[in-house]
Amino acid sequence: MTSRDFQQRWRERREADARIAQLGLGGLDEGDYAPSTLDRLARMPEEHVVRMHWMADLFGVGERLEGDADFQRDVGAACANCGRTGDCHRAFADPAGLTRAAAAEFCPNVPAYRRAARD
Repeated sequence: MTSRDFQQRWRERREADARIAQLGLGGLDEGDYAPSTLDRLARMPEEHVVRMHWMADLFGVGERLEGDADFQRDVGAACANCGRTGDCHRAFADPAGLTRAAAAEFCPNVPAYRRAARD
């Protein structure tokens, strides 16, 4: 790796860290997540973060998501790696009509939300 390559990777890492911080998902330890997950978190659109919070509210754990950095990171990582964003987007076209059962059909965070609701 050349010095220029190293500097470019360093700049990209710092930019990704800044984008992650803007998401409000708490501090991330690079060792806890695959680089691809960190990149997806950094690039996750704000609307995904909003839907993540709506879903937490649907399961009654919105306050926990707001106040628990570990929970935020885990839920955020699952959301960032989810391949069902189209289903999520369609479901939230009418969030008032979304049920827990319907959410369980596509959201990878439903088990985490259910566990959090029991705690």
